[in-house]
Amino acid sequence: MNAITKNRQTNEILYLMAEKAFGKGKINYEKEIVELDGGYCNVVYLVPLIEGEVIVKIAPSDEIEMMSYEERMLETEVAVMDLIEKYTKIPSPRVLFFDNSKTVCNSSYFFMIKSEGKSYDHFKKEFSDEQNDAIKQELGGYNKQLNQIKGTYFGLIGKSSSRFETWREFILSLFQMLINDGKRKGSNLVHITYDELWELITSYAEVFDEVITPRLVHWDLWDGNVFVQDGSISGIIDYERAFYGDFLMEDEFSSFREPSKAFLKAYGKEEFTPKEMIRCTIYRLYRCIIMIVECDYRKYDSNVQVNWMIDTLKVELEKLKKLSQ
Repeated sequence: MNAITKNRQTNEILYLMAEKAFGKGKINYEKEIVELDGGYCNVVYLVPLIEGEVIVKIAPSDEIEMMSYEERMLETEVAVMDLIEKYTKIPSPRVLFFDNSKTVCNSSYFFMIKSEGKSYDHFKKEFSDEQNDAIKQELGGYNKQLNQIKGTYFGLIGKSSSRFETWREFILSLFQMLINDGKRKGSNLVHITYDELWELITSYAEVFDEVITPRLVHWDLWDGNVFVQDGSISGIIDYERAFYGDFLMEDEFSSFREPSKAFLKAYGKEEFTPKEMIRCTIYRLYRCIIMIVECDYRKYDSNVQVNWMIDTLKVELEKLKKLSQ
């Protein structure tokens, strides 16, 4: 997906970035630097070294208006990848070099190890049901490891002004930021106004009080951020939107499809209380509206996402209504 947030750089700048990270003697200038596809926000390149290849990920330019929750995302990703390396056995690329000085490049960037294999969304249809179940089972175990990392606050990692003592405070602040972002761009939700949305979410505020422990949440762990090789997971990427909160906000629990039974079994969460089901539905509403509003910020070259999410929003609002009856 092409978006204005992708801060593309010339080869000259990219080589300077690589030289700062590794030194001129480590760069393979005879091989081409390649921009990788698949991302929705940040630009990512494959950079050739004398010994192998590495990935560089570059944050959007400071001149680009981002959504409120998207502050210092690259810093968040680097911090979370460090936690993953220290406290889990999750296969995750290691950060090799991070630079937020903006002296070579006009925004923050980092180099990391290249994940082997291909993203799961590209070829999961080629797998048998048994193979897909095995991958989902493996993912459930890794997601559980990630969520077992506890925080000292509820909130965004890169946005220090968004840290709270309770989950209720944080989730309501996320919705408030999202509503403000949507109003600022005039994003049309079609099926509900922003004032009605706020009234709806705050009417369920007490269901958030069940969440006592802040847990590290990836939030964006969809199939495109899972790499698979030889039938098993070889890498998990894109931790930039991670935060400390309710584990039920993870993609498998609050995306727009039924959770995988293999995932749930491996994770150890196969049953949901009425309040948990309400929370999951509210989290789907949040995910859905994020994906609507971000279209007006990123200026995608396609209307596929916004049309899909507007239709989905209607469905999720009906689900929440039924759960409340």
